[in-house]
Parts: sequence; C-alpha cells; structure tokens
Amino acid sequence: MPIRIKSLHETDVSLDDMWRFSKKVSPPDENGCLLWAGNSAGGYGRFSVSGRGHVAHRVAYTFWIGTIPDGMFLDHVYDLGCRSKLCVNVLHLEPVTHSENELRKHAAIRARRALRVALTPPEPYAAP
Repeated sequence: MPIRIKSLHETDVSLDDMWRFSKKVSPPDENGCLLWAGNSAGGYGRFSVSGRGHVAHRVAYTFWIGTIPDGMFLDHVYDLGCRSKLCVNVLHLEPVTHSENELRKHAAIRARRALRVALTPPEPYAAP
C-alpha cells in the first residue's frame, strides 16, 4: 500500500505559522539537531498549518527551503549527525526517494547497533 503524505507548498506556510512553530523548537543539541518539543505522533513532531496536521520537519523544510518534490521523502541524514526523528533542522534533511530513505534508515540502525556493541564494556572475568 503506498504511503500517503499530505502535500504542503511554501505558499501554505505563513510567517505567523513559523512564529508559532519556532516556540516549539528546542535549542540545538550537541549534534546540531533542533528538536521538536511540541506534539508528536509515531516519533515525529506534528504541527498544524491552516487547520491541517503535518509532520513538523516537512513544515520546516517547506518554509525554509521550498516545496518537497512530489514522491520524495525527507531523510534525517545520519551522516550529518542527525539522530532523531524529532529534528527540524533543515540542514539535516535531504529529499530522497522512498527506497533510498529505507536503505539509509537500515544503514543508520546497523551503525547504531555497531556503536552500541563497541561501547559495551566486557563482562568482568570470574575466576573458576
């Protein structure tokens, strides 16, 4: 089943919307992520524009960069230090196809697992 994403165009997002939006964004974290502190669902920030709910990072991208091309998804680029679906920093977002987004998601999961294993201290040695 195809994923449905509500379309949003730069003309839909007003300065008043972005004023409300800015009040729900935390200061940058150590990775430069601007984390959404407002409502969320499914791990993603949610924000209303003209009475319609949208994913917060898509609103930010649309306002600051422009309309997201049809059929494209916004990837939170792990290689840029972005570790959160709540990030609304447009410098951490890149429009990609659905298949590329899935590939990157799984690569990021593998990288996080490898890092967790590498940072896990060994079990203390118990003499027999």
